[in-house]
Amino acid sequence: MEKNSLKPQFPEQLDENAVRATAVFVFLTALLGIFTGSWLVLAFLAYEFLARLVYGPGISFQAFLARHLIVKPMHRPFRATPGAPKRFAQFVGTVFSVSALISLLLGEVVLAQALLGVLAFFSLLEFSVGFCAACFLFAQAIRLGLVSEKYCEVCVVKYDIPRGFDPSI
Repeated sequence: MEKNSLKPQFPEQLDENAVRATAVFVFLTALLGIFTGSWLVLAFLAYEFLARLVYGPGISFQAFLARHLIVKPMHRPFRATPGAPKRFAQFVGTVFSVSALISLLLGEVVLAQALLGVLAFFSLLEFSVGFCAACFLFAQAIRLGLVSEKYCEVCVVKYDIPRGFDPSI
């Protein structure tokens, strides 16, 4: 059976190395958008998030660069990470990048820069220390019953407060 690359699909498992490497390119693109104020840069960033949200990383230029310029040369083995919280992160990134683009087009430059600053900050956290804020929120939504635990059982274990944790210590 031939795989159709234009069929929307998001993988159940992603490579954590590729995700973190892609965050480097998101960070750089967000900074470029802040400093240049170019609507083309923001349109590219919005496309990237929307493409990864709908189609997964296979159609993303940033993910392609991340795999070929960072992950492959470093010879990192595949490190599986759940796809569901990363897809939620792509949704959040889409909201921020599209909002930044619209803000810029409406002349609200400072608002666009602030939204890009948020993207830059959280992509910095993702690639530097491996903390995905949207993934953490996704796990909390599962914990609170807003998202079914069966949707991503491993997310609860990975991002939730460890069993036996005593905050009074």
